[in-house]
Amino acid sequence: MENGPSILQILGLVLLAGVVLYFTVYKELRGRGMLPGQKKLLQTGVAARAKVLQAQPTGSYFGTQGNTHQLQEIALVLEIQPPNSPAYSVKTTRAVPTSGFSNPFGVGRELEVKVDASNPNKIAIVGLDG
Repeated sequence: MENGPSILQILGLVLLAGVVLYFTVYKELRGRGMLPGQKKLLQTGVAARAKVLQAQPTGSYFGTQGNTHQLQEIALVLEIQPPNSPAYSVKTTRAVPTSGFSNPFGVGRELEVKVDASNPNKIAIVGLDG
């Protein structure tokens, strides 16, 4: 009879810790706009202008509360104006610092973006993403 935890219990805890870590890191990277492909899109995407039509906090935060590096997720509706093409709207989310900085997504503000030519709803915001 064993006195300590079984191998299955240890493996279960390791698996659980791995899943929690994966989703924590994934959510953090998603919030910072650094999902795979963002850097590439900034390099290879089609340059366009975007106008902020809506910017609302989602209620989601990334990082420890009270931490100077805490980020707040903002739901955005952007009007994308590609060169020589009609404008269209895109819904996306980005995260902004909760302290020390103002929200860079004021309604009416214009942003530089890069658009994926094969999927125009996929955008990267120049100066923020990557």
